[in-house]
Amino acid sequence: ILVEFSNPGEWMMHCHILEHHESEMTSKITVKP
Repeated sequence: ILVEFSNPGEWMMHCHILEHHESEMTSKITVKP
């Protein structure tokens, strides 16, 4: 997956499937300027 970020900061990424969320399928992305 190629993603281009244009807004610096900390962003949360997570799965919208409830069973996946409960198994800690979340992550934080830090975008630096």
